[in-house]
Amino acid sequence: MTSDEKNQCQKRDVPQPRPERDFYMPAMPPFWLCRAVTRAARKLCRYFK
Repeated sequence: MTSDEKNQCQKRDVPQPRPERDFYMPAMPPFWLCRAVTRAARKLCRYFK
């Protein structure tokens, strides 16, 4: 086996990291999303009390 063939085998064996989501997810979610989630959580808490 030549070094070229070895490199190709190694590349094939390495599993490609699959993205969990297809769309881009920023590290920090937008503030409007945080606000909407907290509002919904408060409404649910009031509803169940």
